[in-house]
Amino acid sequence: MSNQNIIRLTRGVPATEAFATEVIIECCEGALRTYGDTLLQYHPVAWFLPLRKVLAEEAGVEHDRVIIGNGSIQLLGFLTESILSPGDVVLIERPSYDRAITTFRRARMMDHASCACRSVP
Repeated sequence: MSNQNIIRLTRGVPATEAFATEVIIECCEGALRTYGDTLLQYHPVAWFLPLRKVLAEEAGVEHDRVIIGNGSIQLLGFLTESILSPGDVVLIERPSYDRAITTFRRARMMDHASCACRSVP
């Protein structure tokens, strides 16, 4: 069986055909030419305002409602700490993403011993 026939279901391994490589190159080039000096600096948590405005326009919301993160786990952690309180019950699907469970445990959403996280089929 060749590797072309294998569908990888492991985390962090997206299908390469899903990559819009040329579009990303074009966007990066344009952004660096226009905002390079700003983009290459460190940024506050709110991140890069021109990108937030573009994303907000596409989503039909105000830019102050857009959060940009380095990945789903960072955003899940941010939302967990902002919206939930220690001891809250979290419903998750079964099977569930192990990093989400770890994020909830670190934020004390679930007890390590009794696992206050409720699985739903």
